[in-house]
Amino acid sequence: MNRRHKGFGVWLILGLFAARAVAQPPLLWATRWSAETHDRGAWLAADGAGNLYMACEALHVDSNQSDILLIKYNARGAVQWTRLFNGTGNYHDVPSGIAVDHAGNIYVTGASWRGYVFNGGTEYDYLLLKYSPSGSLLWVRYYNGPSSQTTAISDDKAYSIALDSSDNIYLTGFSTAVNPQGSVRYEVATVKYNPEGVQQWARRFHLPLFEGDGGIKVKVDTSGHVYLAGQGTDRITGGRGDAVILLQYDLAGNLNWARTFSASSSLSDFEQPFDLSVDAQGNAYVVGYTWPGAGRRDFFTLKYRPDGTLAWSRIYGRGTDYDDIALSVAVDSTGNVYVAGESDTHDPIDGTDVLLIKYDANGNLQWTRTFEGDRSDFENRPRLALDRRGNVYMGCRADWNDTKYDYSLAKYLPDGTLAFTLRYSAGADTDDLLTDLLIDPMGNLVATGSTYFSSTFSDIITVKYRLAQEGDVNGDGCVDDADLLSVLFAFGQTGSNLQQDLNGDGVVDDADLLTVLFYFGGGC
Repeated sequence: MNRRHKGFGVWLILGLFAARAVAQPPLLWATRWSAETHDRGAWLAADGAGNLYMACEALHVDSNQSDILLIKYNARGAVQWTRLFNGTGNYHDVPSGIAVDHAGNIYVTGASWRGYVFNGGTEYDYLLLKYSPSGSLLWVRYYNGPSSQTTAISDDKAYSIALDSSDNIYLTGFSTAVNPQGSVRYEVATVKYNPEGVQQWARRFHLPLFEGDGGIKVKVDTSGHVYLAGQGTDRITGGRGDAVILLQYDLAGNLNWARTFSASSSLSDFEQPFDLSVDAQGNAYVVGYTWPGAGRRDFFTLKYRPDGTLAWSRIYGRGTDYDDIALSVAVDSTGNVYVAGESDTHDPIDGTDVLLIKYDANGNLQWTRTFEGDRSDFENRPRLALDRRGNVYMGCRADWNDTKYDYSLAKYLPDGTLAFTLRYSAGADTDDLLTDLLIDPMGNLVATGSTYFSSTFSDIITVKYRLAQEGDVNGDGCVDDADLLSVLFAFGQTGSNLQQDLNGDGVVDDADLLTVLFYFGGGC
């Protein structure tokens, strides 16, 4: 350690008379998209330049027809272009996910109605759209399962999208197939396209004796493994309810392994997955709820190694008075696992809270936190995002006395300390439902969703807060004595992902110290 620097830091710290409070991130902008449609269910993505993309459902109330609305904003919140997609069936087109490739092309997936089978249509099919950065529709692709060829029921709906490092596209969802006796079942259908829109392969999976299988989430790891989390529902024997399905394919579509999970051997046991995450080592994490068929539901969290072995499973419930449903999972660079969901008392006074849990890489419970508005009524649908320092950001809808339901955002430090909370209301008489959030490449926090104005239809509201502050080592939003002391005590250390290595060159040195000194007081 360079003691000359350390002594200077101690002298400077002793010269500060009071500790600084954690600063609230400033709202950079808020924007509202309004049209003569009910616009809702926004999905969010960002490109490397900080442009933002929202895929939404635009419902025409006069015809009950829905189209897919795609909006591009620049980093300053100005609309660059909008596109509306109406499929060949001229009825329901609904998005379920969005992704952006390395060149800034945008992919939107979902489901598209293409007419009844008895009229020559294929009913609902997987839908994949590719747009250029300037908004040109480059191509449209549909995936239709085999059931429409032999039955009067055909239902294929994509629920998730992922890209690999070569910008190939993967979709998964629910797709109908035909049993030998002629009845219809659902299967997990996974489809791969190359960037030109050419289908590379389609793979289907179902559990024996299960008729309600389907894909919920798809992820691709850095080694080229494709992971699918889904559910299986037994509708044949009337026995087991739901089971968790986890599949791993290679890039050529070969099934490496398939795993199922049930919390108990009871035939009345139900498991429902909702989210999937994959870390840099290829470990897969699945969260959802388990329900024994009576009583209350609890969180489950599963960690699988790349070879398909179950590393650990954890069940967490707040008690017999709570229904706990895990909806979102995020994993940091050291393998800590954050799980967020709803915790419902079914009491009209206490209502629903957001429950946040942290496990370490070995599945040891580190802490739990609950979040609620001041009415303790309904806080739900949480989403998670992590920054590079391991801080976790949670967004949800929360109930407040003065403005009904608002966007509500909270930041927790790695030790579980609540750093700040934020609220955004589109108006005193609006219900604001947050549906997605992310941290953009510049380190800003972006949230989107829909709001209902009494005088108009539902609109899309997007907000952006500045989180990044140069020199802020501990991520509390303020460059202060704690950041300076942290750099001084780590001075000379080398390695990757060092919190004090502000310029990312692998060593804590003079450049990092000067960064703190130059920005000292910033954000405070």
